[in-house]
Amino acid sequence: MTGKRHAILVAASDFPEDDSLPNLRCPLQDVEALGEVLGADNHGGFDHVYILKNEPHYEILKKVNRVIKAADREDMVVFFYSGHGKLDEAGRLYLATVNTSVDVLEATSVPVSQIKDYFDVSAANQLAIVLDCCYSGAIEKSFTKGTVDEQLNLMSGGKGTYVLTASTGLQTAKENEGDDLSVFTKHLVNGILSGDADTDHNGVITLNELYKYTFKEVQKDSHQKPMKWDLNVEGELIIARSGKSHWKKRRDVVQEKLLAMGAARTLPNSILTAALSLSEKGPGEIKSQEKAHYALLVRLADEDMRSGGFAEAWLVAEQMPEPEQAAKPTVVPAPPEATIVTAENQLAPVILATVKKDWMKENLICGAVAIGGLFILGLFINAADDGSGDIEAILGATFLGAIAAVTGLVFSYRKRKAQLPFTAKFQYWGWGVLYVMMFVSLIAELSSM
Repeated sequence: MTGKRHAILVAASDFPEDDSLPNLRCPLQDVEALGEVLGADNHGGFDHVYILKNEPHYEILKKVNRVIKAADREDMVVFFYSGHGKLDEAGRLYLATVNTSVDVLEATSVPVSQIKDYFDVSAANQLAIVLDCCYSGAIEKSFTKGTVDEQLNLMSGGKGTYVLTASTGLQTAKENEGDDLSVFTKHLVNGILSGDADTDHNGVITLNELYKYTFKEVQKDSHQKPMKWDLNVEGELIIARSGKSHWKKRRDVVQEKLLAMGAARTLPNSILTAALSLSEKGPGEIKSQEKAHYALLVRLADEDMRSGGFAEAWLVAEQMPEPEQAAKPTVVPAPPEATIVTAENQLAPVILATVKKDWMKENLICGAVAIGGLFILGLFINAADDGSGDIEAILGATFLGAIAAVTGLVFSYRKRKAQLPFTAKFQYWGWGVLYVMMFVSLIAELSSM
């Protein structure tokens, strides 16, 4: 992000000059929240964030004009407005301010065409207008916000400008009762703060990515359809950093950790190979059935995970159903304060069941190997004891049988060490000590004969 970055954030919430313009709850919080995220070094990194709250139209125009004239070629200027949008008789859009009277709209509000004229003569090549406009009163428990007219398309002449709006020219935009921010601005801010708007995972969020994220999220909350226009824009306009590392840097970290686990022989080869292969894929190449494992690799990059915990989580991810096969969350009728059971919160029992199953399996394998070793030892001794009383032959057979039994136990332990629970490891060592004690005792008894 080169050049200086300027943001002019305008909030209009009070309209004392005209009773037909209802006051709004959210604009003041909208500009505060957006200003904070744009001014943060780890997100927007804007050099100057100018916040204007309930200023008259002429003060707003003066500030925009001054900032635009001072901007250089490599600079970026963003104009944001939250308030009422009003149309004149010719269908031209005006932004209402604290001194607006609808009967003299043109003389007491900010014409969008004037902002466009200022942008046209600016030296800056990165310009953006973001409008969260509203115009009407309450509808049941929601408050409606104003239209954005299609005349914004007329701005295609002149400087390259990116325009992002809360709704179409025929729709309203919402302020939900109980929310501090309007629906549109809430998702703009959340998309940057969470980093989720960084859809290509390259560490930065462009205005185009932010629009796509906001469009999807707004439609979950409201009927409105955010709109955008790329008016003579060349390239992408970066609005913020996502706070997340580029996926290739994350890949290098993941692979370094995986190889270290592999070198220490603390991770099964099958998991190591699959994880290394998956880490080579970019976010856009991940298939639906790979998403759980890919999310685990992202965790590995950001957290200090032990190989045992990683292997266990990998096995759990293998048993999770694919997204298209997963059951939809079902809500069970329940009394107040009861826990609603959904498919998501069944994960903990699945993990516990999987871990319990693995513990039993490893302990049974250890017991089988140890008992098998004793059986082999017995076979060697019986084969050597032909009734002749040849102690040397019996001692030799006992030694060979013991070597075979211990070798089997050690081989099984080393091969399965990375995935052994504590109880199985303890059992292996216990059997090893028992082998030694039995071998010494047997040798002592045979030697006394």
